[in-house]
Amino acid sequence: MKKVFKNPVVTFILGALIFSSISVYAAHKYAASNITYKDTTLDQALNTLYTTQNTTVSSQTTQINSLQQQVTELTAAAAEKDYVTGSFKINAGTTNSPDLGFYPSKVILYATDTNVRNFIIISRNGSNGFDTAGGIGNTSEWYVMTSNGFKTQGFSSNDHELKISYTYYAFR
Repeated sequence: MKKVFKNPVVTFILGALIFSSISVYAAHKYAASNITYKDTTLDQALNTLYTTQNTTVSSQTTQINSLQQQVTELTAAAAEKDYVTGSFKINAGTTNSPDLGFYPSKVILYATDTNVRNFIIISRNGSNGFDTAGGIGNTSEWYVMTSNGFKTQGFSSNDHELKISYTYYAFR
């Protein structure tokens, strides 16, 4: 061991390595903590970024879990419901097809316009309706069940402006 320390070249190299290491470490520590940018040091900025990043990720994970739970609950509630409801408008010369996403067993329609009063029941076997002008009758020519809902067809008017608003209840 004494021979190693008596050799001036080895002693010089070891001293330089030790001194350089200490100098680099001290300079890094000093510089990293003393750099200021808009009233904060680099250390504080990095700590804040790390804390904020973890809080944001945690918050987003909580929000995602909450939304997934809501979707699951709404899907279960929709599956338990035996019907869907909605509204649509019939225009002259067009075919209107509300897409329900399932093959209904029955659909009940009623006009919500004040000048038209009718009530239609569409089933897989056809449709029948009641209106104040014509009484009860077969309405299969105008209202048809489809594999994903129902459609209205063949409506015309003298002024081509027939517009009837309906509300429907479609049963599974």
